[in-house]
Amino acid sequence: MVVIEEMRFSGFPGRDQDGLRHLTYAGRVAWFRYRFNLVFLTPFQRFVALEGPDCYSSSNAAQSTSALYRRERCLRFWRTRAE
Repeated sequence: MVVIEEMRFSGFPGRDQDGLRHLTYAGRVAWFRYRFNLVFLTPFQRFVALEGPDCYSSSNAAQSTSALYRRERCLRFWRTRAE
């Protein structure tokens, strides 16, 4: 939850539609930035953080093992995100 112009918002348009109508332009921009960070930027940063330093190893065996490990970590990340 975020408070913008003394109103509480969840970051979801369907829930926030009544409050969004009462915001000024600057308030709508603040809501949009919050929504962008909530839905895109935060998950993307967490996804990028999963990439390890061994990602570009020169050994094929190491690459395949590393790729499988990263894939499993990514799948776990998205499963917990969906819950």
